[in-house]
Amino acid sequence: MAGTVVSLGGLNREQVIALIVEYANTVDVTRVTGATTLDEDHHHVFCDTDSADIAITLPAGVADTEYRVCNTGTSGNKVTITPDGSELLIGENSAFTLNDGESLIVAYEATEGWA
Repeated sequence: MAGTVVSLGGLNREQVIALIVEYANTVDVTRVTGATTLDEDHHHVFCDTDSADIAITLPAGVADTEYRVCNTGTSGNKVTITPDGSELLIGENSAFTLNDGESLIVAYEATEGWA
């Protein structure tokens, strides 16, 4: 599912968090409410955009690193994910936007970048 936007359908925020926490019991789950640069301490990142848009910056890529970023907001604000420097994100050196209820899973590979 790398590079795939997943709709969370009719699930509410608490149901989504419970599902991912259950699935991700061996990795870090982080809730953010403002701009964040991801690092080795992040794996599943819940972006609460109810107050404002949130900017997420991917770090310089390291092979086999994977992140899941979720927009858990319900107020129409967006999460903008930006790659580091000249690295690619889903085939382009440009930002990717998540609307309410969307998530993105990306993994890094040296030739392809974040996909």
